[in-house]
Amino acid sequence: MTNPKTETYGYIRCISRSEISMERQKLRVAAFAARAGWSVPIIFTDIDVKANEEGSGFNALIKHCKAAPGSKVIVAEPSRFARFGVEYYRCLEACARVGATVYSTDGKPFDESKMIAELMLSSEIAEFRKRKRWK
Repeated sequence: MTNPKTETYGYIRCISRSEISMERQKLRVAAFAARAGWSVPIIFTDIDVKANEEGSGFNALIKHCKAAPGSKVIVAEPSRFARFGVEYYRCLEACARVGATVYSTDGKPFDESKMIAELMLSSEIAEFRKRKRWK
């Protein structure tokens, strides 16, 4: 039995249609892949997606990763992948479920302790809101 082809993907998320920001992220993703000796990444982009939403680019990325287990996903930096702990976790989990590994071009590993702390804080805030009717 042969293994399916492993792919290299890039994910770019911008808050506006700034060509400079998008191009800078694409260059960082491509340079990271080249340094690692990987194939030129297929880039998926989401523009002006709200903090707690998954965009069509992210959903397409997951679909492609599912078809190629063992894929590599490169993001320019963790804040471009996801802004907050809960979203961060959902994005990493979605990639892990389809067998993809996420890499950041800033050289920093995805900080799970930060993610866990934010998840705990958000659940504590939710509980406080329930008890105190705080909005």
